Amino acid sequence: MTIQQPPYTAGGAVPPLELPYYGAPPVEAVKRVFQKYAVFSGRASRSEYWWWALASAIASGILNAISPTVVNGQSTGASPLGGLWFFATVVPGLAVAARRLHDANLSAWLLLLVLVPVLGWIALIVMLVQRENPLGQRFDRYPGSGYLKRRADAQQPPYGFQQPPQGPGEQPPQYPYGVQQPPPYRAEQPPQYPYGVQQPPPYRAEQPPQPPPNPAAPGSGPEAGPGPGSRPA
Repeated sequence: MTIQQPPYTAGGAVPPLELPYYGAPPVEAVKRVFQKYAVFSGRASRSEYWWWALASAIASGILNAISPTVVNGQSTGASPLGGLWFFATVVPGLAVAARRLHDANLSAWLLLLVLVPVLGWIALIVMLVQRENPLGQRFDRYPGSGYLKRRADAQQPPYGFQQPPQGPGEQPPQYPYGVQQPPPYRAEQPPQYPYGVQQPPPYRAEQPPQPPPNPAAPGSGPEAGPGPGSRPA
């Protein structure tokens, strides 16, 4: 999965230093490395890193071949100019390597694999040739809006899910920079009426009307005669 890079090179424009330059030409790649001399945050494209690695190796070989140091009649393959070049470029070299790992969504601490002979070097080279990963935006100084939106969506509970109440020692969830925190839930209050306006009575279910007693019904009035089982006085 790759990230969509704006076509900067189509119109001759160069992306800002905060963004990786995908498809960077050799001169521009080396220039950006020196412009971000000791910047370990952010990302760097594969073209930025590998054009720099090639240019640094060529310059080191030429400087070491100009006046190599001779010890006991044998050339050491190194020169004072080569040593100066190494000390001048070790910091930007590590910085661009760290940014290249960030572009692949990897931690810059993986550069410590260089301390492991052979196997560590091979593993580090494989990581440095990985393609770009959009999730590497988390290493930027100012992450992109798309990454913030994904972080915010991941922290929101699904629809219909009731979040359990927090205990006294629990902390509220932390939202990333730029994401607006939702307002706390509050119970609905009854509507407030202005002074002088009578509040309507609370709603009550209506009772069905009761029919009045019928006086013409037999056995319901004083004129009614004695029943069939009654005896005359």
